[in-house]
Formats: sequence, structure tokens, C-alpha cells
Amino acid sequence: MSTAPTNFFVRSLVATTLLCAAATAVRGASPVMAAAGRSDTSEDMELLLSDQVIVTTATKTAGRVSDSPAALTVITEDQIRASGARTLTALLRSAPGVDVMDVNSSQSNVSIRGFNDQFSNKLLVMVDGRSIYQDFYGAVFWQQEPLLLSRIKQIEIVRGPGSTLYGANAFSGVINIITKTPQEIAAGTKTFLTAERGGENGSAIESYAGGKSGAWSYSVGGGYNSSDGYGSEEKTRVPDAHSTHILMADAQRALPGGVLRLSVNTNDSKSDFSSIFLVPDGDWRSRNYTASYDQDHARNPLQIRAFVNTLDLSDPAGLNIQSRIVDFDAQQQHVVSNRNQLVYGLDYRTSEIKAFLTANQNKSRSTWSVFGQDEARLGAKTTLFAGMRLDHDSAYGETVSPHVSLVHHLDAAQTIRVSYGSAFRAPTLLDNYFNFSVPIIPDVLTLQLGGNLHVRPEKIHSYEIGYRREMKDAYVGVNAFYNQISDLMYALPTTYAPSPPFPPNTPLTFMSENIGGARAMGVELESAFPVARGLRGQFNYSYQDVKDDKDGPISFSPAHKANLALETVGGSRVSFRTDLHYVGKSIFRDLYHNDVRYDIHAYLRADLKIAYQFGPAAHPWRAFTSATNLLGDGHREFPQAPSPLSSGAQSAAAQRVIWLGVESR
Repeated sequence: MSTAPTNFFVRSLVATTLLCAAATAVRGASPVMAAAGRSDTSEDMELLLSDQVIVTTATKTAGRVSDSPAALTVITEDQIRASGARTLTALLRSAPGVDVMDVNSSQSNVSIRGFNDQFSNKLLVMVDGRSIYQDFYGAVFWQQEPLLLSRIKQIEIVRGPGSTLYGANAFSGVINIITKTPQEIAAGTKTFLTAERGGENGSAIESYAGGKSGAWSYSVGGGYNSSDGYGSEEKTRVPDAHSTHILMADAQRALPGGVLRLSVNTNDSKSDFSSIFLVPDGDWRSRNYTASYDQDHARNPLQIRAFVNTLDLSDPAGLNIQSRIVDFDAQQQHVVSNRNQLVYGLDYRTSEIKAFLTANQNKSRSTWSVFGQDEARLGAKTTLFAGMRLDHDSAYGETVSPHVSLVHHLDAAQTIRVSYGSAFRAPTLLDNYFNFSVPIIPDVLTLQLGGNLHVRPEKIHSYEIGYRREMKDAYVGVNAFYNQISDLMYALPTTYAPSPPFPPNTPLTFMSENIGGARAMGVELESAFPVARGLRGQFNYSYQDVKDDKDGPISFSPAHKANLALETVGGSRVSFRTDLHYVGKSIFRDLYHNDVRYDIHAYLRADLKIAYQFGPAAHPWRAFTSATNLLGDGHREFPQAPSPLSSGAQSAAAQRVIWLGVESR
């Protein structure tokens, strides 16, 4: 390792030591412990830790956050309910290390530890363990995903490489959105939400309910939301209006050996997708069908899942896309002894596309993989996680992804972790099979976009150190990381038109190429703490320094980000939550125009929700008002920059949006 990352980790270790000392001082002065008139014994802390949220994403087995071999943040159902967020991406803004960028009202992108983009492609997103990453584009279409916000049980955000367990595209992190099961819904109450918004006219409604019939539990739900878009407030009239219909149905049956679950989710949207290819009034049809079996009570449980994801886009101009993903995976946990546990499995995945981007030809690719991870107790306080995965793809061949992490409990309340992991991002189907012509000057100059079957996967090697301390009604954690990235993929010009008569460096062809590497280093601090009786706070801060191998900045990678939230807790009829999000300045490097740079200015965003609860305590209702971007500063998170394929504004300035609504849970 070079001197720079070595010095970085020396500084990080010093910072960790100082944080430990600060946390110890906070713990010693705890008014809760003093009021109780007793010492903070290890037995007390073990009881406290037993109340932690149970997570599964970092290891594919159930465990506590403090035992995780990776940097992990959880957004709970209570936090989702308390927030004023009406979209998934708005929720994710509050997490440390997460970059969220709204291009406009209809298109958002999310990344972890930098490298965000118009189509963010280095983050694996799952719903109940099912990937929703679009293999053909290398992105997640958040607004077109059939998911009800009110049905989410918790969101687990793993920062750092995840390919050992999840394969391709778990590059810089994994987000797993966990929904309530039909059994949990049937045992609870109906949920209903309706709201009207101003600032960008529109409305939203969500509702779901469940029941039982013999050995089956079932649930059904639906939702609708619409918006005129941020662009409706601008003179340039950036097209970003949308309307979305969501329908969901699933069923669950308890079997002697486990649980069978079947689900169908649909999303039909009409959306102005303001991207590289302007798609006004595009009809989006997203479908997924899932069948899973889980031996939830076996000593060595087996999990099997098969799913089909389809996405169809039809456009009045004929820019049509048909995509289908079929996936089968199986895994088993095996308890070797009381000190050793294995999890291993296999996966097979096929991806198909037929689109105007491939000259309306059918193109497909398949991948199979095997993985294993060992969790070994080296002593009463130390656990070693070591795993490896082999992926074989029909286009780019084999890729191996190792991971090792040592988790040591200094005592019952304090944990320190050191980790190394490797991951990769696979070429998209468009990287391989792009075949699209754009007439620049009819019958004179045509721009050709072509695929490349020889492009290699992007790879990352990550080194991390983390510390976490649990306290009564509070916690504090810090993570430091150094990432080395190689074989970055971009679509670059490969041939140019003659000059004269054409201007110098006028491209004729573009093709996906591996153009070099990058490095990223940073520190993430997160905490939660009581502020006063009935009032709780959360704070996190992230610093990241992301540069290419020529020491140039990487697009959409702000160095500084901070989030502060205050929310009421307890049974008060009046509740509120306010969130402040600070995002530092960054740049957008336009590789298609001689590396032109566009500044993205720093901004401060404020969100607020105030609610009043009424009705019976067993089945309460709440009337609420909420606001996103309360300051209404009109900041842009994506620049007004021309693309090589279309001209004019691509983004819209963020608008203040006020909601009025009622909800029950």
C-alpha cells in the first residue's frame, strides 16, 4: 500500500482512539445510569444489546448490528413512519456514506461512497433479497419500482464491497429493502395513506391489508402517485411529470419444514424520463414474480428463491425497451459447532434485452456462481468472517471475490472491526451489445454507438476499520475506508470525423472501454442520542476523497455530507420529525466534450413532518403535514449540461413540496 493510504489509516486510528475516549466520557456521565443508582455492568449491557434490531444482509444470517462484519446502517419502520419522506430516495438521504441525486422529479440516483451518476451503476439494491438492479442499463429505476413505502419493515444499508455474498454489482455497497410478510400484515391492521401536495401539483395514496384462510396468510395492496414535476415551475419546462399505479399481492403458507411465499408486484407508469435519451410520456410496465421457500426453524436452514423481473418501455417516438431477468438462487446455513457456522450457496441468472439501443435485436447473457462464508468464533470476544465467491459469465468469464473481516468486542458495549473485501461491477448488456445510430447531420454525419464484448468488469479492493459503542438509548460509530478501483468503464469516442470539413475532435463512434482506475478514502461518523424526555436525535457525517488515477476528481462525489434529525418518541398525540441534509460541492466531468466540467454547488435541504394522532389507541389515525426541501432554494443536484445525443436542459431545480394527508397504521 502506498504512503497516502498508510498515513490515512494512521490518522483514522488516532481518530478512532479519540472517539473511544469521548464515548467513554459520555457513558460515564450518563444521567440515566446515575438516576438508576447502579453501575453499568456487562450484564446490563448484554440486556441492552439484546434489544438491537436484527439484521441479515451483511452475513445472510440473523445477527445484531454490533456483530456485523461490515459498516451497516438500519432505517427502521418507526423512522420511515416518522419521516416526511414520500419516496425511497428521500429516505436514503439520512444514511451516512449514501449519495442521493435527484435529476428531477421523475429520476433519482443513489450510490455509496461516491461515483454517483445519471445512471448510478455501482450499488446493488434488493427487495427481500431479490435484486432490482437492471442488467441492461446498469441502474435502478427507483420511481418505476413496484413498492409501497408504507409496507417496508426496515432498510438495511451495507457500505463496502458485497460481491462475496451477492455477486456482480454489489460494488460499493448493498441496500436491502425488507417488507412485511403476509403473516405479519394479517396479524396487524389495515394501512392507509392519502396525501395531496402543493409546489408541484399531485397526489399520492397507498393502502394494503391482509388476512388468513386456513394455512395461508395473504395480503393485497395498491398505490397511486402523480406529479407535474419540478420542471413545471421553470421557464425551460424540463419534462419530468409522472403518474404511477402500483398493485401488489402475495401469499404465505406454513409447511412442516418451513414457509412458502408467492408474490406478484406490478408498476404501470407514464413518465417523462429526462435522461440522455429524452423519453416524454413514456409508458413503463414493471413486473416481478417471486416464489421462495425458507426453512426458518431448522438447525441448518435451507433457502430457495426464484424470480422473474420484467421491464417494458414504450415511447411515442418508438424508443422501446423490453428487458427480462430470470434468477434462481439457493443457500444453506450449516452449524458445524458452537464456534463455527457456514453459509454457502449457488445462483443462476439470465438477462435478456430487445431495444432500440440494440437495433431491436434480442441479446442475452447468463451467469452462474457459487459462494461460501465461514463465521468462526476465535474466542469469547472475537469472530472471524472469511468468504469467497466464484462468478462465471458467458460474456466476460470468471471473477473471484474474497472477503475477510475480524470483529472483536472490547466489552459488551464496544466493538472494533477490521475488514478487507473485493467486489466487481459487471459490464451491462449495453456495454456489450450497444448498436444505435444518431444522425447529427442527416445524410452527412452520423454518430454510432457500439458495444464491446472485450470490456472487463470494474474491480474494487477495500480496506476498512470500524468502531461502534452502544449506550443506553444511544450509540456512536465510526468507519474509515480506503478503496482501490481498477478497470473503470465508460463509453468513449473511438473514431473521429475528418477535420476539415468538420470541427476538430468530432466523434463518429462511441464504444465502452476500460480507461483506468481510481482511489477513494473516507471516514463516516454516525450516532443516535436522547435530547430530552420524548425527544431523540440522530447525527452523521461523511467525508470522502474520490480521485481518478491521474488525481482528478470523480463526478458526483461530494467531499462532505452531514445529516441531523430530531424526532419525538413515545405516545404523545402530537409528533414531529425534522431532517437537515447538507451536501457539499462536487463536479460533473463531461467526458464527451473534452472533459468539460460543470460545478454542482453545495446545498442545505430541510424536511419536516408534523402529525396529530386521533381515534382509538389500538387503531389510531394521524392527520399530518409534511414538507420536502422546505427552504425552497431551487438548487440543482444534476447540472444543466448538454449530452452528446440530445441538447438542452437535463435537470430541474428542486422545488419546495408541501403535503397534507391522513394515514392509519
